[in-house]
Amino acid sequence: MTDDLVTVKGAIVSKEYLDYLDEFYNFPVRDQDVWICGYPKSGTTWTQEMVWMIMNNLDVEGAKEDINFRVPFVE
Repeated sequence: MTDDLVTVKGAIVSKEYLDYLDEFYNFPVRDQDVWICGYPKSGTTWTQEMVWMIMNNLDVEGAKEDINFRVPFVE
C-alpha cells in the first residue's frame, strides 16, 4: 500500500478521507432517502436523472437544473 492510502474498517481509502471521517459516519439519513451506488461509466448519471424525475413527479422544468445541484453526491 502506498503512503497516501490507509485502511479504515477494512476499506482502503486516501488519507484525505480521514479529514471527513466524522462527517461520513454521522451523515444525517432520512427514511425517504434513495441511495444510488455504481461504478464509473455504469449509468449512474442516467439513474440519478430517472430517480430524481420519479421522486419529483416528472417535474420537467425542475429537471433543467444541473443534476449536480439536484442530487447530492458522495464519492
